[in-house]
Amino acid sequence: MGIYTAMSLAIGFIIILFFGWMMYVHYTNDDLEHWVPPTLIVGVLVIMLFGSIGYGADKSEKLHREIKDTIVSNYNDVTNFHDDDRQSFESGGIKYTFNYNKSQKTLTVFTNTSVVHVTFVNGVKQKNSK
Repeated sequence: MGIYTAMSLAIGFIIILFFGWMMYVHYTNDDLEHWVPPTLIVGVLVIMLFGSIGYGADKSEKLHREIKDTIVSNYNDVTNFHDDDRQSFESGGIKYTFNYNKSQKTLTVFTNTSVVHVTFVNGVKQKNSK
């Protein structure tokens, strides 16, 4: 379990406690006949939702970390690493861009002239690369 999953579940638990407290207050005021079943149903849904959100964030963070580790381990003096909409970095005074294909798990690095410099599949440099 990653940090985002844990944080999301903690937030979900706090929401469940608040919802349960609200339901209990309405139950003690005779506004509701039962307060436990609705709290349990909403609790399960909230935990599933927030757990999924946290898991997705952890998965995305792991992917970004793996991309950076692959680049840093194969290039010297990596600077200005950007894994956002620019997807670029510099090494040895040369600017590179990169693209990651999630379905094929392929990281392709281009020189600043958009020529393929190297391709990695699952973090392993391919032999047909420079």
